[in-house]
Amino acid sequence: FLFPAAMSEQEERVDLPLAIRKFRQFTDPDSNAAEAVFQALTEVFKQSEATTTMQVKEELEEAAELLKTENGSTVAITSGCDLFVGHVMNVLNTDEGFSSSKRKLLDRLERFKKMTVIIRLEIANHTERFITDDSTILVHGFSRVVLAILRNAAKKNKRFKVIVTESRRDQAGVRMVKELDDMGIPTIFITDCAVAHYLAQEVDMVFVGAEMVVENGGIVNKIGTYQIAIIAHSFNKPFYVAAESYIFTRVYPLNQQDLPDMGTQAPLATDNLPASTEVWNSSSDYTPPQYIRLLFTDQGVLTPSAVSDELIRRQNFW
Repeated sequence: FLFPAAMSEQEERVDLPLAIRKFRQFTDPDSNAAEAVFQALTEVFKQSEATTTMQVKEELEEAAELLKTENGSTVAITSGCDLFVGHVMNVLNTDEGFSSSKRKLLDRLERFKKMTVIIRLEIANHTERFITDDSTILVHGFSRVVLAILRNAAKKNKRFKVIVTESRRDQAGVRMVKELDDMGIPTIFITDCAVAHYLAQEVDMVFVGAEMVVENGGIVNKIGTYQIAIIAHSFNKPFYVAAESYIFTRVYPLNQQDLPDMGTQAPLATDNLPASTEVWNSSSDYTPPQYIRLLFTDQGVLTPSAVSDELIRRQNFW
């Protein structure tokens, strides 16, 4: 998922649907896609003149479909939309009455907007004892939570270096390297196809974020995460996931085919390919729980098997 540097003139057009305008407004380098979705749909909910739960459901589902279509149906956006609509319905379908439930929900949503940075700091604090001096950490994709972890470790004067994968399709690794360089953290940039070569000897642990944490403790994340987890497992290197608990979801994929079809949104260098060649260029993959050592979340340090219990315990992510 790509974050625009600034809203263009087209993005500021008032004739665009409210959900699209607000999503673009809230999409910035300090937000992930799910946060932008939550904030955009919050604005839709806030400005809604609906007087019944069913009307709210219809309006939010319509706005959610617009966001999914506008942004190429990435897993993070699709999951964020479904999570938001589902939680809103859970709160509104109570015996408190529509008006009372709506006020309570809006209060929770406002608190959630203020909590996102605090959540990342909580997650970072949970990882302190796992990052030791002279560690080499491999990261894949761009994750604000992983950045918070590395920033926190650097502030504690821990000595470590980070190996960053190129993270194709969108070269998110380039952006990650720039952020780490700004923090003064020693960084090495490698191509995606070199992961096994360096994991074998150079790497002590792997940290990745997640677009979605599923019920069995596995994750959906940027394409390439699955193969890195398999390689780390084969070399007995810990594969850690850092994720906010609000992206936990009751999805239970059994394999890669159970993921939503996200199409081929990003181009490959295909100029020299025969016209008859089919290009597969998925945006995300599913990493099963057996390859994940631990998940660092705002609810604490969890084993993959504890995710299901956390979903049962939790009623709302706000």
